[in-house]
Amino acid sequence: MHAYVLHGIEDLRYEQADMPDLKPGWVLIEVMAAGICGSDIPRIYETGTYHFPTIPGHEFSGVVRNVGLPEDRDWVGKRVGVFPLIPCRECENCRNEHYEMCDQYDYLGSRRNGGFAEYVAVPIWNLIELPDTVDFAEAAMLEPMAVALHAIRQLPLEKTKSLVIYGAGPIGLMMSQWARIYGVKDIYIVANKAGQVQLAKELGFTNVCNQMEVNALEWLYGLNGGKPVDAAVEGVGRSEVMEQCILSVKGQGTIVTLGNPHTDVYINKEIYWKVLRRQLRIVGTWNSRFATSVEDDWKDCVEMLAEGRIDAVSLVTHNYPFKELMDGLQVMRNKSEFYSKILISKSIKTRMGM
Repeated sequence: MHAYVLHGIEDLRYEQADMPDLKPGWVLIEVMAAGICGSDIPRIYETGTYHFPTIPGHEFSGVVRNVGLPEDRDWVGKRVGVFPLIPCRECENCRNEHYEMCDQYDYLGSRRNGGFAEYVAVPIWNLIELPDTVDFAEAAMLEPMAVALHAIRQLPLEKTKSLVIYGAGPIGLMMSQWARIYGVKDIYIVANKAGQVQLAKELGFTNVCNQMEVNALEWLYGLNGGKPVDAAVEGVGRSEVMEQCILSVKGQGTIVTLGNPHTDVYINKEIYWKVLRRQLRIVGTWNSRFATSVEDDWKDCVEMLAEGRIDAVSLVTHNYPFKELMDGLQVMRNKSEFYSKILISKSIKTRMGM
């Protein structure tokens, strides 16, 4: 098969690779669509994966083509999305169905081979079957969509009437949609690119600013009657944005920290005092919940997509043929043009759009 194999930092090669071996309880998936995550850029060009060689890619969908055990053959031919985190299912977090917090997890695309290949081996436990109304492009976005839903669920939604989201990439815009679905009345989105503002407005959000052009805090307070909001999401991973969140939220409000930090995160002492004096609640969020008896983020994402209640495809700005993954990676690495979500797909021949 053909695959993008990472042999070392900055050494990604499109080459022939061995077909994956299938263990009992695993299946072989033909990858039909895959998304490039923002985390793939440092993983490929800066930090590397956990070992080499590795096939990256953890956002993907496809069709089951083979199984490890004859009794699992009913899976053959099924269209599926894939939860990329492979939990141990034995630690305390797993026993409590918090698989996303597993102490000894494996991970497709970083700790073992992932979806930037024609075929990938995946445990059956990690599969979610797709209804006919959910296409492969949408299913390749299930992972960031579930991350966004999981983040929004960290808020006290019954008390959250106003929310500011700092960060308007794909996950930020998906969080905005989830907040709207959950009935948050006033949603404010802080972007840093004109293209993000346009996308947000196309999704029906009117309270959007480009903080490269305006002071985000002044803009927020001006729209909210001079008052702070109930909650904020830090979706960038920077000290200055964390401080903006603290200054944005009213007493006993909530801040959800989602953004992966680029460097150490510091809080100015005077701003830190506001966390104490306002008795703010700061909550981390990580990954998403899957295969759980309650609040299964992936199941809810599939249902919402099938019902047409959340829009993932509008966030796709670039859609490359499978052989052109390198072009998509370079757009994201060099920031040479505006992008939101970049996909590769076997079934799409055009460079842009669906």
